[in-house]
Amino acid sequence: MQRDNGILISGDSMQNWSRPDEYFNWVAKWMMPRMGFISACNFGPGWLKMAKPDSSELMEKAMLNYDSLLPAHGSPIVENARKGFVLSAKRLQNRTKAIDNR
Repeated sequence: MQRDNGILISGDSMQNWSRPDEYFNWVAKWMMPRMGFISACNFGPGWLKMAKPDSSELMEKAMLNYDSLLPAHGSPIVENARKGFVLSAKRLQNRTKAIDNR
């Protein structure tokens, strides 16, 4: 992991679970994907619900200067983490716009 390109320690806000791991019980393996937790480069659904950031705040967080991410939940991202979270922030912005246009 190259420190020169920036390392972000994200806590609950930014997660990287591509699939349930061996520590998930069967209920969690079934429920967590349905709740939106199992996804690569994902803003934590629980954090989004509690913190209620607006889409510009998510993009600001995604655009910080980092290449690697150490999340509290999921696997570390050694490179290109920023790129993945910018795409995730854009998806959430588009989803918010679609809901606002209803």
